[in-house]
Amino acid sequence: MQFDGDLAEIRFGAGLSPLVRPPASAEVILGRLQGADEMAVRFPVSRFDDAFARAKEFRRLRRERKRLEGQQGYEAADKAFSAYRRAHNAARIKWHGQRLLRHVYTRDAFRERLVLFWADHFTAQGKNGALRILAAPYAE
Repeated sequence: MQFDGDLAEIRFGAGLSPLVRPPASAEVILGRLQGADEMAVRFPVSRFDDAFARAKEFRRLRRERKRLEGQQGYEAADKAFSAYRRAHNAARIKWHGQRLLRHVYTRDAFRERLVLFWADHFTAQGKNGALRILAAPYAE
């Protein structure tokens, strides 16, 4: 059977951009995996350790707000938690966008397809707001 670069990129990649020529062989597709992940550099997502620290701070602020409920200092704690929650959610949305941009601009769709496969295989959606943010950095 003759190698079809168009078909290979569509089946095994994240699609075939009209701006990128199809690969000449399976070896070319696999060879691309040897180089640096240019899209990860161009569209970064936070490291897992940094995201985990953010999740811990989210939980700490939420507990502090709950502890002060009905007491002096609650308004300040509520304000701090609300501001942090907005920033927390904005970071999660940004990381999702960064990952989509990787798929849009990649010249190496097979690498992106592998990232999608392994991310889906090894990650689970966090059950609560504090941990939900960890899915994108964990997949990195």
